[in-house]
Amino acid sequence: MKIKIVENKEKPFLYRKEMKLEVEFDKEVPSRGFLREHVAKAAKSEKEMVIIDKIDPNYGIRVANVVAHVYNDKKKWILLLENI
Repeated sequence: MKIKIVENKEKPFLYRKEMKLEVEFDKEVPSRGFLREHVAKAAKSEKEMVIIDKIDPNYGIRVANVVAHVYNDKKKWILLLENI
């Protein structure tokens, strides 16, 4: 499996980074938990601070486009979740 970071945007008002990734896989589309661990390693963050927003597999090829949000501060992240 290959994970390629396509875009990495800072969102300072939301206290997070938005990462767009391209994931090549062999058999099935990877789970959110699996992607969460790998995105956390790539972003040098804790996996609890990563939310996989979208997994969009492409038809006919073994590639999926993924959108992940990596939060910077745990306290701010909890406040944002409480206000949703």
